[in-house]
Amino acid sequence: WPEGRKIESYLYAHAWQKKKITGAKFTSYVPIWLEQDQLHIAKQQLDRVLKHELVHVISKQFGNNLFNGSWSIGLIEGLAEGIAKDASPRSTLHQIVAAEKPFPSAEEMRSGLSFWGFYGSAGAISYTTAGSFVEYLLNEFSVQPLKKIYTGADFESAYRTSFEELISGWHQTLAQTELDSVDQQVSEFIFAQRSLFQKECPHSITQELQLWDDYRFHLADRDTTSAHQVLDKLHHITPKNGLVKDEWARTQLHQQKYEEATNAITPNDTLLTLQVLKADALFLNRGFASADSLLQTIAPDIQHSD
Repeated sequence: WPEGRKIESYLYAHAWQKKKITGAKFTSYVPIWLEQDQLHIAKQQLDRVLKHELVHVISKQFGNNLFNGSWSIGLIEGLAEGIAKDASPRSTLHQIVAAEKPFPSAEEMRSGLSFWGFYGSAGAISYTTAGSFVEYLLNEFSVQPLKKIYTGADFESAYRTSFEELISGWHQTLAQTELDSVDQQVSEFIFAQRSLFQKECPHSITQELQLWDDYRFHLADRDTTSAHQVLDKLHHITPKNGLVKDEWARTQLHQQKYEEATNAITPNDTLLTLQVLKADALFLNRGFASADSLLQTIAPDIQHSD
């Protein structure tokens, strides 16, 4: 890192304040086109995204001459994700992608690394998939070919092999990646966003997404009463959404509404975390025998996830 070079860091009280000031809400960002290095992050996101954003700052040093980045948005974000590895505290990028079959084809990855292809999928899917592929490239080859494609060279000339062969090698790595039930759950959470809160029109916002946004705002604003009211409504209109139910069940336990959580979680809920939450609710409601019975049932899955 050049001596004397400093990074200006802008921290915001929460994502809604950042949107009011900068126009960007949940997206932490680095204006790589500026000569002065900067970070713009909401306070609640700092621990989760700082490494990722610092990679963007550092990669300016080998970006293109026009805006210090790459023409491939998939490479920009894939590089940051592949190095920071912060998609999940429990599963690696390879484990998350390997748990979702079939693996992306060479054609899908070419598209996924482009601007329209990258933003054509839910953000978590694009970031994780691109990150896993870039991590593979960094592990299997020197960093020099990646720097070349980052500034505009094609994969074939930089790596001296076809893009299809690179994808094939990545697929082999994914196929050899060991998985457990936790990896399956993390992958399901991320790839469920393919249909979660799907917009019918790019300029419209669904009721579900608006409620989820309202819920997160109230939490950031420390208004837990309003947050719980909004989450209750969201769970009522999307009772089969595992992401929402997991969040809702946790708030029920925090509010000591143990019976509500117990009744809502059924054997049809395949996420292990939901079954553990149900066991917690049963125990806290003095249903010790029922809690023990449920824990005995899911014990093999819990042990396999360790």
